[in-house]
Amino acid sequence: MNRLIRKNKEATGNNKPEEQENDKMEEAIEDTLQVSTETNDLLEAIKQKVDNDNENNCIGTLDQPMPTDEFKIEKYTVGLTSFITKCVTPMTIAIQGEWGSGKSSVMQMVIEEIDKNNKTTNQDNKEICRKIHCTTVNTWQFSQFNSESNLSTSLMQAIIDGFEDKKGPSKFTKIKNNIAQIGITVLKGATARFIEGFDVDEAIEGFVKVNKIIQDLKDSFQQSVYEAMKEHGVDRIAIFIDDLDRLEPERAVELLEVLKTFLDCKGCVFILAIDYNVVVSGVKTKYKYGNDKNDEEKCRSFFDKIIQVPFKMPVAMYDVSNFVHNALSRIAGISDSNRKDSIYVKLIENSIGQNPRSMKRLFNSFVLQLEIAGTELSDDIKSKTILFATLCMHLQFEELYGYIVSNLENLQDEYFNRLASDDLEIVASELKENGVISSDDDSYSEEQSKSIRGFIRVFNTAITPSDDGKVILNKELETAKKFIKISSMTATGKSEDKAESKEKKAGKERTKEINEWFKDYIERSQELKHTNPHQDKGTFLLFTTDNFEDTFKRFALSENIKGSYTARYGLSIRSEGIKIGPGIMAPEETSTDEREKLYNKLKEITGLGNANPDLTHSGGTIIHSNKIAPDAYTREDITRETFEKMLDDVVDYDKKMFGTNN
Repeated sequence: MNRLIRKNKEATGNNKPEEQENDKMEEAIEDTLQVSTETNDLLEAIKQKVDNDNENNCIGTLDQPMPTDEFKIEKYTVGLTSFITKCVTPMTIAIQGEWGSGKSSVMQMVIEEIDKNNKTTNQDNKEICRKIHCTTVNTWQFSQFNSESNLSTSLMQAIIDGFEDKKGPSKFTKIKNNIAQIGITVLKGATARFIEGFDVDEAIEGFVKVNKIIQDLKDSFQQSVYEAMKEHGVDRIAIFIDDLDRLEPERAVELLEVLKTFLDCKGCVFILAIDYNVVVSGVKTKYKYGNDKNDEEKCRSFFDKIIQVPFKMPVAMYDVSNFVHNALSRIAGISDSNRKDSIYVKLIENSIGQNPRSMKRLFNSFVLQLEIAGTELSDDIKSKTILFATLCMHLQFEELYGYIVSNLENLQDEYFNRLASDDLEIVASELKENGVISSDDDSYSEEQSKSIRGFIRVFNTAITPSDDGKVILNKELETAKKFIKISSMTATGKSEDKAESKEKKAGKERTKEINEWFKDYIERSQELKHTNPHQDKGTFLLFTTDNFEDTFKRFALSENIKGSYTARYGLSIRSEGIKIGPGIMAPEETSTDEREKLYNKLKEITGLGNANPDLTHSGGTIIHSNKIAPDAYTREDITRETFEKMLDDVVDYDKKMFGTNN
């Protein structure tokens, strides 16, 4: 009743007592609705203000599905959309990818493409144009507020909520109530033996009552699908289920088992975003499987029974340069014009990789460090680049970063140049000595050394621009040190406080002392000479002789060896012993066949050799031996006199093995 009419009745005394109560109730309802409308308007205005502020005035990058196709993978999302539109139903598709690879973004792009297609008629061609209603369920969000016992029922109810036409009364209340009444116990029972190769009916054979309940529920769900298609005027329903792999693996598997009960409904296309490894982990946990081949096949069988079409995230095809360029321009004012040869892209590819979520975390950390650095950076692009490079190191190579931060004042350019060496043995030896990598697993250490070397070469280029990043200079390094210090302010984990033990410090000092002995000896020697002036310090020193080099020049010429190589001695200074040996190193372009010839010649001359030489190793093969010196000495107990006597023995050994007669 209109408020004016009520007041008129009050003034004339025509309203009865019971009418007065009703009038008061109506007024209260009207006031509540008015307040509610005003509140909603206010909240909407605030939301718009926050969105506008985020878009135009705030720093940082949101960890949300990307609103635009910054990785330029349109052909993949358009193709997936086309398949969803044209495929037979029922159909189940898995968008597969690791954590943070962009599955949610692809889902969002597909939904937008479907929405665009829904608005076209395609009258000008013979393409089938089906209209699709999309509904999206984020399992992770509602799982945070539901116990394990009702997670699956919540999922089913959320799917049906997406069928609703919000403009009118609900037509799906009955099925939602049925789902709630049946509960997770029955749903679990329906799928308990699915993993063993039985379908739902076989799994519940003998439980007629449960079977009927489940069948009735499936029939109701199918009718709901038809009702939703009618209500929205579409030809099929696309149900997008996101973030399954954010759940505990076992719970994710349980949801997949429950979904299997309903996935065979006509008119439905289910699109699931999931990491295959999460499914495998969940199946193994739930069904107590091991890691043998038979159990792995059972896990694959489980996945294949649920998923009809796997769509793997096209991470390798991402246009990372475009994404990085846009992000850096937006958050740091960096215009990286040379996108294809971008130093920022190289730093990312050689550290954290192309995972979108990892890159967003990197950019947010970069913004924080820019704020900390403040006016020290000004508009100096090179300083920003060095800061960015250091952050990449911190996020991917924490042990290396921790060592550098802890020893920053004492580090010289030679350290970074050794880590960029062509000889992987030098890189590995340096990293092991510093405690950056373990010496327990040689194959793993080799992979770590290769990764660090690849990154350091790009890092060096960020400090001292060059073609190969193998050399940086102290002048530029001093500038870089300032920004490495800034980056340590946001360090976490092991790099926060990496104090060295007294033993390690003493070992470093001892190595430094032996390095000085070596340097003095080389400067006085007529026979021994450096092979690289930038790599004459550390735990693995290189030198050669004219005899050694000439011997292999003649051999290479006689054998028509075209690949490049170097003949040199390696001096390893380690706590467990000091070793010296001749070796042949060759870069990657030298063939394995040529390396084998060089190695066999070295073995023929010296009589020394490794039992299983790795002739494919890009650094070549070093033959370490204490036979050159009369005795083996440790780093701690060797004297200068003994050390120089050891090098005298090398000179004698060299003349004997590689003299002109050879």
